[in-house]
Amino acid sequence: AHCRGVGDQASRFAETLGLPPALVDDLGLAGDLHDAGKADPRFQAWLYGGTAPPAAPLLAKSGSLDRLDRQAVASARDLAGYPRGGRHECASVQLLRAYPGLLATAHDPELVEHLVGSHHGRGRPFLPVIDDPGAATLDASFELFDRRLRLRGPHGLERLDSDWPERFARLQRRYGWWGLAWLEALLRLADHRRSEDERRMRQEETDHE
Repeated sequence: AHCRGVGDQASRFAETLGLPPALVDDLGLAGDLHDAGKADPRFQAWLYGGTAPPAAPLLAKSGSLDRLDRQAVASARDLAGYPRGGRHECASVQLLRAYPGLLATAHDPELVEHLVGSHHGRGRPFLPVIDDPGAATLDASFELFDRRLRLRGPHGLERLDSDWPERFARLQRRYGWWGLAWLEALLRLADHRRSEDERRMRQEETDHE
């Protein structure tokens, strides 16, 4: 629901700004797919406070962790086994590369992949090198939008031969220095606004109970 909400918000931003229909569609698709990497079981355990219940539904945001309590957040991450500095957006891109069909409707698949990988401001052009020994044995199967996906192994996007920096340069030539940054900002702000709306709705539900 969060992913769909971000996709809808990004599309509305782009349409209101008068962007071409192809960019409206691609921003919406990037929003739909931006958090797919959070399906990593370790990330899910983190969102659940350190341990995910059996057959627990996938979360995009934690309903139990106070984000302002940094010690509690760090303790939950360590308990879950998610690496410090790990980036879920890298796992999202990993899934896009493993399942090209996810980008079948994209007008510019390179753009959608870049927007997904950079939606927290990293990957311009390098993604961080993270010590993640647990990635070697990562093997998780899950369902997203009625499609069965499998997340396996390290993403490798921090490598210089991953084509990520070259892709960033190609997109800058295609959309311009500021044009690419603007498209990134639209998705990032759509994510922020949707998250704010969800927090407000949860608070309203709590107030009514």
